[in-house]
Amino acid sequence: MSGIDWNGILRLPEAALAGCRRIPKTVLVKQAMLTKTEQKRLDKVARLEHFATVQKSTTRIPPYEDDERNVQSVVFLRCEMTAGTMAVAEVAELVHKCFPNPTVLLVEAGGCACISVALTRRS
Repeated sequence: MSGIDWNGILRLPEAALAGCRRIPKTVLVKQAMLTKTEQKRLDKVARLEHFATVQKSTTRIPPYEDDERNVQSVVFLRCEMTAGTMAVAEVAELVHKCFPNPTVLLVEAGGCACISVALTRRS
């Protein structure tokens, strides 16, 4: 991936970093059972990577749990959009839907960058 030094900005501990392993779109399609329309939206993603996982064992930040939420970890993903695509909100909504854990989506699109956060898992 190009561009932004996300860890230079976020300064996550080395133990939390996942080595930017690529996540194949086929895995998302299968695991999230995406419709044909959603699969077409996923075509706007050039590359999706697992950037980091923040949890007690990697950051010493304890899990959070109450009557509504049970947050054991937060997954950070890097998303590079295809050239000319600026449908960031549309893609972010779709990618967040694919992960049961709270996710932070680090998006690079058309020379711009943005962050999308979703807390999706409920107790």
